[in-house]
Amino acid sequence: MKTLVALMACCVASTAMAQAPKADMTGIWRRVGTTPNVVVDGGGQPRLTADGAEQYAANRAAAARGDYSHDTSKICLPEGIPRLMLKGQPFEILQRPTIVAFNYQINRLPRVVYLDAKPPIENGGYYLGESTGKWEGNTLVIDTRGFNTDTLIDDAGLPHSEDMTVTERLTLSADGKKLVNQISVVDPAIFRSPWTTTVTYARQSTPIVEDVCAERIGSSKPTRKR
Repeated sequence: MKTLVALMACCVASTAMAQAPKADMTGIWRRVGTTPNVVVDGGGQPRLTADGAEQYAANRAAAARGDYSHDTSKICLPEGIPRLMLKGQPFEILQRPTIVAFNYQINRLPRVVYLDAKPPIENGGYYLGESTGKWEGNTLVIDTRGFNTDTLIDDAGLPHSEDMTVTERLTLSADGKKLVNQISVVDPAIFRSPWTTTVTYARQSTPIVEDVCAERIGSSKPTRKR
């Protein structure tokens, strides 16, 4: 009996160790180098389907005319995933046993990644999608799906469908100063094949600041009563 209890305790301890993260990503991070358009690993841009190419061309042509009605972030709606992870503005990671939370400086957008569990709501159609994650050693693997089509993938106007899935593999450097994110996108309606882009973030010592989108884009402020 004692042997059985000891064996069970060992198994429980092993499971807890396997689920426990080996890396502490808590802190503030900022991308090292940015580009307005996605550059896939190996160079170039994602290969588009006919429908994807048509949407992308329309977005680019509209932007060239100064028309950004296709980019809802211009009216302060959330920028979505993976776009938020490709931006040059900082974000904060808060790491807990059952969740990993991202707090983006851009409009102070929150994002919660549920570890080894399904999100509490699964209706889909969200700006940031629904994210679940798991630890593979010191790498945090995040799967995000359930998007709406009101967001873009990058600042250049790259579109996506509601069936897009995004997988992120975040790995902390040995010295804890860099965070590498391997972002993979699958969306057969828009892209001819899955693609991956890898970005690096550097740890920051300064806190993220308040960002009010309406003020940033020049919207008028309400008149204060005196």
